Amino acid sequence: MKKFSILIADHSRHLSILIFPLLIVSIGIYLMVVYKVGHFELIPSLFMGGFVFILYVVPMIVLHIQYYLLNRNDTFEYDCSIGKMIFRRKGKQICFEDHEILKITVFKTRTLAENRTPIFLWDYYNYSVIELKSGEVIKLSSLLVNEIDKVLNIDVFKIRKTLYPWIS
Repeated sequence: MKKFSILIADHSRHLSILIFPLLIVSIGIYLMVVYKVGHFELIPSLFMGGFVFILYVVPMIVLHIQYYLLNRNDTFEYDCSIGKMIFRRKGKQICFEDHEILKITVFKTRTLAENRTPIFLWDYYNYSVIELKSGEVIKLSSLLVNEIDKVLNIDVFKIRKTLYPWIS
């Protein structure tokens, strides 16, 4: 039985994508200021860096916090041999099997859904909504189960492409 929960490694996996783009942007801003002015100046660099940070990094951090708050103490277990799943949240347990699932909608960015090279930092994020025939709805973020359509071996998936995978 595979057991999924949010661990430090899940945070690291998602937040480590910040390192390379921030390094490239920092080097790019430095080179651009030196090219335009002739030497490095702090004020224009901070202005450009702040603009890039607000436009590019803040939406990813907001999404990461939302995903963490959704599934922070949850666990999801899946036994592929018998198709049994268990979802635990705040002392409540929902047990179901794959034939009890009405549909699973996976919300991904277009680049993640089409398996292309990511453009934005939030292109690695996705979430899933599992609707059971009993009427219960379970929401799983990629911090808990990353790309559930590749984890579960069932045929009730519907992929919805979105620009920004905000959980509604």
